[in-house]
Amino acid sequence: MVCRRIEMGSVQEHHDEDQTGQAPRRRTIFLVEDEPQIRALIIRVLERAGFVVQSTDDPELALSVVSEEPGAIDLLLTDVLMPKMTGPTLVRALRQRVPDLLVLFMSGYAGDLETETLLLRDPLLRKPFVPKQLVEAVHDALGRRDGVSS
Repeated sequence: MVCRRIEMGSVQEHHDEDQTGQAPRRRTIFLVEDEPQIRALIIRVLERAGFVVQSTDDPELALSVVSEEPGAIDLLLTDVLMPKMTGPTLVRALRQRVPDLLVLFMSGYAGDLETETLLLRDPLLRKPFVPKQLVEAVHDALGRRDGVSS
Protein backbone atom coordinates (compact mmCIF):
# COMPACT_ATOMS: atom_id res chain seq x y z
CA MET A 1 0.00 0.00 0.00
CA VAL A 2 1.14 3.53 -0.65
CA CYS A 3 -0.10 6.17 1.73
CA ARG A 4 0.76 9.80 1.18
CA ARG A 5 0.03 12.47 3.70
CA ILE A 6 0.42 15.93 2.30
CA GLU A 7 0.92 18.47 5.04
CA MET A 8 1.80 22.11 4.51
CA GLY A 9 3.32 21.55 1.09
CA SER A 10 5.22 18.33 1.77
CA VAL A 11 4.42 14.78 0.71
CA GLN A 12 5.14 11.73 2.84
CA GLU A 13 4.79 8.23 1.41
CA HIS A 14 4.42 4.96 3.30
CA HIS A 15 4.67 1.57 1.57
CA ASP A 16 3.27 -1.68 2.94
CA GLU A 17 3.13 -4.99 1.11
CA ASP A 18 1.02 -8.05 1.77
CA GLN A 19 2.53 -11.51 2.43
CA THR A 20 2.93 -12.22 -1.30
CA GLY A 21 5.03 -9.10 -1.78
CA GLN A 22 2.28 -7.50 -3.86
CA ALA A 23 0.48 -4.35 -2.84
CA PRO A 24 -3.27 -5.09 -2.95
CA ARG A 25 -5.54 -2.66 -4.82
CA ARG A 26 -7.27 -0.57 -2.20
CA ARG A 27 -9.48 2.44 -2.70
CA THR A 28 -7.73 5.79 -2.34
CA ILE A 29 -9.45 8.67 -0.58
CA PHE A 30 -8.07 12.19 -0.91
CA LEU A 31 -9.04 14.13 2.22
CA VAL A 32 -9.09 17.93 2.37
CA GLU A 33 -9.72 19.14 5.93
CA ASP A 34 -8.26 22.25 7.55
CA GLU A 35 -8.76 21.18 11.19
CA PRO A 36 -5.74 19.04 12.23
CA GLN A 37 -7.55 17.00 14.90
CA ILE A 38 -10.48 16.20 12.64
CA ARG A 39 -8.13 15.35 9.76
CA ALA A 40 -6.11 12.99 11.98
CA LEU A 41 -9.26 11.25 13.24
CA ILE A 42 -10.66 10.80 9.73
CA ILE A 43 -7.34 9.41 8.48
CA ARG A 44 -7.22 6.91 11.35
CA VAL A 45 -10.82 5.77 10.82
CA LEU A 46 -10.45 5.36 7.06
CA GLU A 47 -7.10 3.58 7.26
CA ARG A 48 -8.56 1.13 9.81
CA ALA A 49 -11.42 0.55 7.37
CA GLY A 50 -8.87 -0.48 4.72
CA PHE A 51 -8.59 2.68 2.64
CA VAL A 52 -5.45 4.40 1.44
CA VAL A 53 -5.65 8.03 2.55
CA GLN A 54 -3.89 11.04 1.09
CA SER A 55 -4.59 14.25 2.95
CA THR A 56 -3.89 17.92 3.09
CA ASP A 57 -5.11 21.00 4.91
CA ASP A 58 -4.60 23.11 1.77
CA PRO A 59 -7.27 23.06 -0.97
CA GLU A 60 -4.88 24.70 -3.43
CA LEU A 61 -2.38 21.87 -2.95
CA ALA A 62 -5.22 19.35 -3.33
CA LEU A 63 -6.13 20.97 -6.64
CA SER A 64 -2.57 20.55 -7.87
CA VAL A 65 -2.08 16.96 -6.67
CA VAL A 66 -5.45 15.58 -7.79
CA SER A 67 -5.10 17.30 -11.18
CA GLU A 68 -1.69 15.70 -11.70
CA GLU A 69 -2.89 12.19 -10.77
CA PRO A 70 -6.63 12.05 -11.45
CA GLY A 71 -6.80 8.27 -11.91
CA ALA A 72 -5.04 7.64 -8.60
CA ILE A 73 -7.91 9.07 -6.54
CA ASP A 74 -11.12 7.10 -6.06
CA LEU A 75 -12.92 9.69 -3.93
CA LEU A 76 -12.38 13.28 -2.83
CA LEU A 77 -13.56 13.81 0.75
CA THR A 78 -13.60 17.53 1.45
CA ASP A 79 -14.82 19.95 4.04
CA VAL A 80 -17.24 22.57 2.71
CA LEU A 81 -15.86 25.61 4.55
CA MET A 82 -12.08 26.16 4.68
CA PRO A 83 -9.96 29.32 4.95
CA LYS A 84 -8.26 29.39 1.53
CA MET A 85 -11.00 27.95 -0.67
CA THR A 86 -14.41 26.38 -0.14
CA GLY A 87 -14.98 22.72 -0.90
CA PRO A 88 -17.49 23.52 -3.69
CA THR A 89 -14.97 25.90 -5.31
CA LEU A 90 -12.32 23.17 -5.14
CA VAL A 91 -14.69 20.62 -6.68
CA ARG A 92 -15.74 22.96 -9.51
CA ALA A 93 -12.08 23.57 -10.37
CA LEU A 94 -11.21 19.87 -10.19
CA ARG A 95 -14.19 18.82 -12.31
CA GLN A 96 -12.94 21.02 -15.14
CA ARG A 97 -9.96 18.64 -15.25
CA VAL A 98 -11.54 15.45 -13.86
CA PRO A 99 -15.24 15.52 -14.83
CA ASP A 100 -16.15 12.15 -13.29
CA LEU A 101 -14.48 12.81 -9.92
CA LEU A 102 -16.44 11.25 -7.05
CA VAL A 103 -16.93 13.64 -4.15
CA LEU A 104 -18.22 13.43 -0.59
CA PHE A 105 -18.64 16.76 1.17
CA MET A 106 -18.64 17.12 4.94
CA SER A 107 -19.72 20.11 6.96
CA GLY A 108 -20.80 21.21 10.39
CA TYR A 109 -22.41 24.37 9.03
CA ALA A 110 -25.68 25.06 7.25
CA GLY A 111 -24.96 25.66 3.58
CA ASP A 112 -25.78 28.64 1.45
CA LEU A 113 -27.67 28.41 -1.84
CA GLU A 114 -24.50 27.96 -3.95
CA THR A 115 -23.33 25.11 -1.73
CA GLU A 116 -26.74 23.44 -1.66
CA THR A 117 -26.97 23.63 -5.46
CA LEU A 118 -23.60 21.91 -5.88
CA LEU A 119 -24.49 19.37 -3.22
CA LEU A 120 -27.47 18.19 -5.23
CA ARG A 121 -24.96 16.23 -7.29
CA ASP A 122 -22.76 15.06 -4.41
CA PRO A 123 -23.58 13.68 -0.97
CA LEU A 124 -23.00 15.59 2.24
CA LEU A 125 -21.92 14.07 5.56
CA ARG A 126 -22.94 16.33 8.42
CA LYS A 127 -20.50 16.92 11.27
CA PRO A 128 -20.27 15.72 13.91
CA PHE A 129 -20.35 12.10 12.82
CA VAL A 130 -19.25 8.81 14.34
CA PRO A 131 -16.69 6.53 12.64
CA LYS A 132 -19.37 4.12 11.40
CA GLN A 133 -21.23 6.97 9.67
CA LEU A 134 -18.02 8.12 7.99
CA VAL A 135 -17.15 4.68 6.67
CA GLU A 136 -20.72 4.07 5.47
CA ALA A 137 -20.83 7.45 3.70
CA VAL A 138 -17.52 6.73 1.95
CA HIS A 139 -18.71 3.27 0.85
CA ASP A 140 -21.99 4.79 -0.40
CA ALA A 141 -20.15 7.49 -2.35
CA LEU A 142 -17.81 4.93 -3.92
CA GLY A 143 -20.82 2.75 -4.74
CA ARG A 144 -22.15 5.48 -7.03
CA ARG A 145 -19.33 4.71 -9.48
CA ASP A 146 -19.70 0.96 -9.03
CA GLY A 147 -23.45 1.17 -9.71
CA VAL A 148 -24.28 0.07 -6.17
CA SER A 149 -26.80 1.99 -4.11
CA SER A 150 -27.68 1.52 -0.49
